[in-house]
Amino acid sequence: MYRFTFGMAFAVLFPLAAHSHDLGIVGTSTLSVEETCDEEADLQRYKDDELSETRDSEVLPHSLKVTHFCADSADVDAAFDWLRRAEEQFVALFGSGIKEKDGASKTIHIVVGNGNRLCRHFGYAGCHDIGWGRAYRTCRTSEDTPTMPRKCEIGVAFMDEDPDESGWFRNIVHEHGHLLDYAYVRRDGHFYQWDASLTRWWYEGMPEYLQMSLRESMGLAHNPDRERIYRGRNLTGPAGTGSGRSLISTIVMQSGTNDYLSGRAMVRYLHTHDPAALTKAVKLMRASVWRDEGAMLRWWKLMHKIQRKHSAAYRDWNRELGVDLGEL
Repeated sequence: MYRFTFGMAFAVLFPLAAHSHDLGIVGTSTLSVEETCDEEADLQRYKDDELSETRDSEVLPHSLKVTHFCADSADVDAAFDWLRRAEEQFVALFGSGIKEKDGASKTIHIVVGNGNRLCRHFGYAGCHDIGWGRAYRTCRTSEDTPTMPRKCEIGVAFMDEDPDESGWFRNIVHEHGHLLDYAYVRRDGHFYQWDASLTRWWYEGMPEYLQMSLRESMGLAHNPDRERIYRGRNLTGPAGTGSGRSLISTIVMQSGTNDYLSGRAMVRYLHTHDPAALTKAVKLMRASVWRDEGAMLRWWKLMHKIQRKHSAAYRDWNRELGVDLGEL
């Protein structure tokens, strides 16, 4: 078994979080388990643009840049292939709510290999131990610049090195989901601090469902680690399909609600039971939920409609999967 590290390089700003997810790579990776590296030399090679390759996305109008850092034997073609698969799934799931033109002249940057050193060079927080994965946003709006620059590199994500038993590399699809979110959905980066729980179910739930649904569509078994990562709790349903929280708890992200697990369950439920509501949510986020009072009111009106329409059915759906939602 080989080891491989995937990372998406988007530029910087705030870390998306150290994520614990499973990730895949088609075929076999060619990065050896113990590949020694002169980090300073590779850093200079990176600065000289010797470690990166940029290609146009085959699915959306942005460009994809893959950098192999301390990983000369990394299978860069396999990286591009997985990014294509993730983007095809993203469009299949959420394409009716996005506008492809938003990605024009934008670049998504993926770092393959030992990204910790390169991450430290960029100056991002949390680079001492990337762990499952970490994504950062670089190209963002601000109070003075409310519109995203026409041409920019969206962000960066770094992954761990360990493939699971089926050959997936953990989190490449999830982290790419975050960067696609930045480019096509939640584009108002400077409102991130205001976001709080407003769209938290989507923020982690969408990338989680993106990777899980892609895996399912390819007929791949789920990584057993998915049963152990949420504070050690045993998940029920197929690879943790359901949620231990009610719909309202997930919408408002009540204290103690796991945004990965419960967010993923809510996105899955809406995609299969009310895709029109999910599409409307994507459109509202793209237009910005945070810019003014009217936008927030439209968001909460939709959330209230979803809650009233689906609360009981969501509870039943979870119970069918063996999940007891408790009082909430």
